[in-house]
Amino acid sequence: MLLSQRHPALYFLSVWEKRYRRRLKWLAHNKDYARKKGPTLPVRVKPHQSALIRKLGDSNMRLQENKVVNLKIADPLINGILIEPGQTFSFWRLVGRATAKRGFKEGMNLNNGEVKEGIGGGLCDTMKSSGTREIIIIASRN
Repeated sequence: MLLSQRHPALYFLSVWEKRYRRRLKWLAHNKDYARKKGPTLPVRVKPHQSALIRKLGDSNMRLQENKVVNLKIADPLINGILIEPGQTFSFWRLVGRATAKRGFKEGMNLNNGEVKEGIGGGLCDTMKSSGTREIIIIASRN
């Protein structure tokens, strides 16, 4: 049983534990993470459009609108990153923690299989709807 499932109050500790483990993993593994912006390409390789605001059951539309705000904050941090052969692309390493202080809003997060409100909600849509999923192997999902 997961720590977060033992008692609701332990969820906060579980989140911090996961973040700590991820940072240790980044330090311990000798991976080459993509960080550099590449040159602006003269053509678009693959255009992609996805509805950013959509009605999902009885969900609050404010959360959908906030997702767009969150994606606009993350976009310049990942847009144009050049992933060279052998490099690993880490969304969270580039974007960092989604906090209200940095301008992120409450959106829909998936926590223990349930949809809940949370700061930075909707950021997972970035990779799912990015049009790169045919060429990128997802190594881990956090």
